[in-house]
Amino acid sequence: MATFTKQFALIDKITSLVKKSKISVFKRTEEYDITEEAAKKIQKKAFELSHAPAEERFTAPYLVLAEQLQINDNQIYRAVVSTLAKIAVNDGKNAKEIITLIEDSLSFTGKTQEQKDYARDKVSEIKKI
Repeated sequence: MATFTKQFALIDKITSLVKKSKISVFKRTEEYDITEEAAKKIQKKAFELSHAPAEERFTAPYLVLAEQLQINDNQIYRAVVSTLAKIAVNDGKNAKEIITLIEDSLSFTGKTQEQKDYARDKVSEIKKI
């Protein structure tokens, strides 16, 4: 019973803060309206994408991860390289592309020697398999 009371007290606090802020959360303004022509373009593009082949509609997960190879943080870089290596080992059809992504990431400025060695080790593991 006490748990429910605390939850509703929190909801009441949030509700009162929103009311006090005088910001209309659900009110539409003209600046967010789009023209009829823009809406038709959006609908047309959505229709075309819904009938496009799967390769054109979806981005492979490893490509989303590859964007993080540019980050110089050691922990993030090692995690991304490790995850990409696991994907390459488990899914051999993308292994060559993943290897080139990891090797290209070594050319970014700010990579430490430790990061470069780790990436090279993972690339060699992928190539063995």
